[in-house]
Amino acid sequence: MVKDTFYKAPMLAFVLQRKHWGVAKLLVSKTSNPDQALGDVADSGRAELVQAVLDNGKPSQASLDRAYASALTAKQAEVADLLKKAGAHEPPPPVVVDAKVLESYTGTYKTEQIPLDIKVFVKEGKLYIQATGQPELVTKALSATRFAFAPAQIEVEFDSADSFTLKQGGQNFKFKKAVSK
Repeated sequence: MVKDTFYKAPMLAFVLQRKHWGVAKLLVSKTSNPDQALGDVADSGRAELVQAVLDNGKPSQASLDRAYASALTAKQAEVADLLKKAGAHEPPPPVVVDAKVLESYTGTYKTEQIPLDIKVFVKEGKLYIQATGQPELVTKALSATRFAFAPAQIEVEFDSADSFTLKQGGQNFKFKKAVSK
């Protein structure tokens, strides 16, 4: 797979970002990694690109399920239908976390590993995270202590109300609460 030499991102990601659908379809037909391609094209909402990935190779069950759950969340019915027909499983019912538990996590967290603060807050009964200078991300509860933001493959796992581990890209960053609410 061709990658950018500076950002190390796959060429397909750049093509999708610029909405060059024909070029994206061509790149998908040449990929040897259907899991990566499906992950890249599913969020575009373009059913023809998802179909091209499915025609080119069989993505893993985990990739199908992840893309299907994401399509359902984004209300991309045509993409969801294709993925369901390809064998994607229904996502599990949402985990409901007690409001008091969510509130206990609110605050600003810091780490010595990277120069980034993360604000954790609750809005409309959901846990949000927001890194300094970044947009807020609504997480999906996986349990009372684990939350995920699937599009960026971020997982946040609280080991107490005062600390969590952020997992992304095979790396783990330990954050401690610096300021409550």
